Amino acid sequence: MVANLEAIEAAGKPTTTMVIVTNSDDYKSIEPTLGNVAAGAQVVKMGK
Repeated sequence: MVANLEAIEAAGKPTTTMVIVTNSDDYKSIEPTLGNVAAGAQVVKMGK
């Protein structure tokens, strides 16, 4: 999915994106990255 973040920000809207893990029972640990994250960066660590 591609979004025009500049247009969203110019409209005064937040650019926050939710990440939802629907198979969390399959993992022993789930550690989110907090705060701002650069494009392409890891946003969650999941350990089996």
